[in-house]
Amino acid sequence: MKGAPAASTTPDGCVDARGLGRRLSNTPVRDVLRGRITGRLDTEWVVGREGLPARTEALVLEVVRRTRLWRGEQVDVARELAAHFRDAFNAGSGEMEAIEGFGDAATAAKLIRRATRRKRPLAWKIWVRAWACLGLVLLAAAAWTGWRAAWYSWGEPTISRNYLAELNAEILKTPEGERAWPVYREALIALGNLGAPPLTGRTEEPDLWTLADEHPLWISVGQYLAAAEPAFERLSLAESKSDMGYLMRTGTDPLVGAATEGLLGRAAVPEEFESAEQEENPALVGVLLPHLSLMRMTTNILSDIEVPAAVRAGDAPRVERAVSAQLSMARHLCGCPTLIDRLVGVSLCARAAGTLNRTLAEAPGLLDESSLVRLAHRLSIVRVDRSLRMERLMGQDVVQRAYTDDGNGDGVVTRRLAAFGFSDDPKNQPGFSPMAPGRREVQDGVDRYYRLAQEHLLGATNKTEFKRQIRDLLDARGRFRNPVLGGVAVSVERARESFDRGEMLRDAALLAIGAEVYRRRHGAYPDDVRASIPDLLPGAPADRLRDPPAPLRVVVCDGVLTVYSVGDDGIDDGGVFRSVDPRSTKPPDLRLWPVAD
Repeated sequence: MKGAPAASTTPDGCVDARGLGRRLSNTPVRDVLRGRITGRLDTEWVVGREGLPARTEALVLEVVRRTRLWRGEQVDVARELAAHFRDAFNAGSGEMEAIEGFGDAATAAKLIRRATRRKRPLAWKIWVRAWACLGLVLLAAAAWTGWRAAWYSWGEPTISRNYLAELNAEILKTPEGERAWPVYREALIALGNLGAPPLTGRTEEPDLWTLADEHPLWISVGQYLAAAEPAFERLSLAESKSDMGYLMRTGTDPLVGAATEGLLGRAAVPEEFESAEQEENPALVGVLLPHLSLMRMTTNILSDIEVPAAVRAGDAPRVERAVSAQLSMARHLCGCPTLIDRLVGVSLCARAAGTLNRTLAEAPGLLDESSLVRLAHRLSIVRVDRSLRMERLMGQDVVQRAYTDDGNGDGVVTRRLAAFGFSDDPKNQPGFSPMAPGRREVQDGVDRYYRLAQEHLLGATNKTEFKRQIRDLLDARGRFRNPVLGGVAVSVERARESFDRGEMLRDAALLAIGAEVYRRRHGAYPDDVRASIPDLLPGAPADRLRDPPAPLRVVVCDGVLTVYSVGDDGIDDGGVFRSVDPRSTKPPDLRLWPVAD
């Protein structure tokens, strides 16, 4: 009939009565791309063409289906099985006999599948093995992640050491009569009970050094100093004590807290941390140091109120007592276990040097030679302990509180690590990572960091070398960041700079005092300060900004003695403390005496 589609034929000349859709769905893509709709992957059609009995045809199709081979392979298997049964029928076997002789369909399919897969190309076999290996790796990773996640969520660290008790035990070795903190505590509480001083050290407030005698502020200053006199007397008693003797704790001392609030007009410790109770084994990172605010404020009172008032009254013993009290607090803090205590101690020593400098400038003849010698001796015994033992123990304490302990020095991270709150940003808080380093690796990294930091703080390495060592340390630990080191690492470079500059300020003050004593004895400054006054300067004060260190520079210009360091660039500019060219980036020399405001 006109318009009817012509029946297709197979390559062997047989008529193919299948519809176009069936043939297309059973045609390989490469045949379609060549424009041929062969339908050669149709297993049922291939078996049906063999003319096998119905039960035999069903058996062949079942075996082919059970092989789960590629479609092209299934067609080949179907032809082979059809040929097998056709040969059996030609040999005179009946259908039931041929089927029973063939055996179990599932077993036959399994054997056929195995034999056919062995004939596949080597590239395919490599591909399959690769995917199998990948699957095993993913399975192992999932199991590892689950195991680590379980430990992170439900694991509990073993807290075996009480580091705070160990540190306090060392402090308690100092006899009670040699501890300065009980004396300071009484004096500071007495000051705090007086309330805020007339001046708080803000830049917008008047300067008592230049304030006119008739200014009404002197009335309130005089009243305050009269009330504070017993506290100042008490402060001076601490000078003879050998050590600070401050026992560290996590709870706050209510009386000290009240004194701090009285002096500052606000609480020195955030309300959520206030507690008079001491935990049995607290974390070192939770130790509070509220005494530092009190001692800073007391130093401000001595420098900004007591000394100017004493100079105005011509009372040299009061001036010496005030400067000595500042140096005493600085000396005791510089020997404390924590780095922050020592940094504050260095700043108090610098403040005392500045106060002495201002006194000599405003009232050159007020302090006699014996007073200057005594102050020089007190300056000379202010020595900074540059150890990082407290900070190293803090790192070890965090590790024991955040990691499990397997008994062999290793363990896995737990959820306790996040409780330390190393970052204010929640996204940067340490959390679960299946590949996070174990306890031993983290502890080794922390210990190694503090060894390098200790060497740098002691001056064994310069800034460039220290940065290279830290970079190598982090690279050696692999891709994953040490979660503890990021929280307990200290700013060693800034600490070293503060210590170096603080000690240079102290040494410059010693040089200046020695030169002033020599001038009073001989009428002029000496040509070589260090050689002329060996009783005040047992050694040559070093310029620690030079590598290697060299003596500080001393010049006298127009009757003014100046002590300076060559500055960060290590080049002596002859005492140029400001660049003439505002566009210049070259660091100038660093003036140490007269002390810069």
